[in-house]
Amino acid sequence: MASYRSSIPRLPTRVIIATEGTISKPPDNLDDESRLAVTTDYQGQQVTFLAKAPPYPRFRYGDVVRFTGNAEQVEAFEDFNYPLFLERQGITHQIPRASVALIRPGELSVQSALYRLRSSLESQAEQRIPEPEASLLNGILLGSRQSLSESLVEVLRRTGTSHIVAISGANITIVVGMLVKLLPISSLPAQRNATIAIGTILSLMTGASASVVRGSVVAGVAATVRAAGRLGNATSLILFPAACMLIINPLYLKADPSFQLSICAYIGILLLAKPLEKLLQFPLTLVPTALRGSVLETVAASAGTLPVSLTTFGSVSWIGLIANPAVLWLLPFITSVGGLFLILPFEGVSDVLWLLLHTFLRIIYLCNQLPSA
Repeated sequence: MASYRSSIPRLPTRVIIATEGTISKPPDNLDDESRLAVTTDYQGQQVTFLAKAPPYPRFRYGDVVRFTGNAEQVEAFEDFNYPLFLERQGITHQIPRASVALIRPGELSVQSALYRLRSSLESQAEQRIPEPEASLLNGILLGSRQSLSESLVEVLRRTGTSHIVAISGANITIVVGMLVKLLPISSLPAQRNATIAIGTILSLMTGASASVVRGSVVAGVAATVRAAGRLGNATSLILFPAACMLIINPLYLKADPSFQLSICAYIGILLLAKPLEKLLQFPLTLVPTALRGSVLETVAASAGTLPVSLTTFGSVSWIGLIANPAVLWLLPFITSVGGLFLILPFEGVSDVLWLLLHTFLRIIYLCNQLPSA
């Protein structure tokens, strides 16, 4: 880890910046500001700044911009090591009040095309599904949280369900599996190749977060194992992608809560799925047979993430112990129908999807009204 961190250029505590750079990650466009990761060659070093600029004009990934402002080291807040979290992304400094001007639009590349596809899918949801259900869907399937209202974010936090409204390894595995089944292919090698290709595309399109990459790798490894005619080993499916990611970036282990939650979720599935199947035998009979496995895995994964939630966020609201089981059974339905909606945005599909998302939100809001939420 030390050698990785030493490879990140470090600047003085405060420094005045006035230079050109390239937007190296999808902008985070909020109502009151845009957060831009801008990479530039500064005094012979490749440095990435987190520039906080006015919300308009909007910029895109790959745009070449001129940015100015007072850069300063990132500081921790409350109990969260924000500097280390950004350092995992190669960012050591931020410009709280940056002035940014477009020099020229970014050239079209595979990565920029995928980001534009994600933006198009987000717009598709916003046009065909009312708010706040559309924003909820974009968070679950595409990892976009920027359009969630502050009031909804607060309700999710108070009910301990914030982790659900973010694309996860479980979600990406469901979507990849469903898309592969829709393809006119039957041979295991062809399914393996399709799984790897779709998983890679979705990972790049959603920003390659730790949980998405891990979920895509797991899906690809599992498909490869099936194509080779072998039974998959659950422990290997957890350790292999985790080890690969840690080799690439050791800071995942310490600085990325999503990575920690992702691994603990799979450990929960491995260790708790069978005991929970016996414990929840009667409730599971109310779930369609085709979705029982997904529901059970979702509950087991949530139980496995409790230790990380306690250590990372300091506490787990007792309301979350009620809210999570109350809505988790909806997640496989939302993910499956939502994945279908991305391909076939027909009115009937969007109506069913809205009903699922609306039910999710109604349960969350009801739980939020419980005492001491």
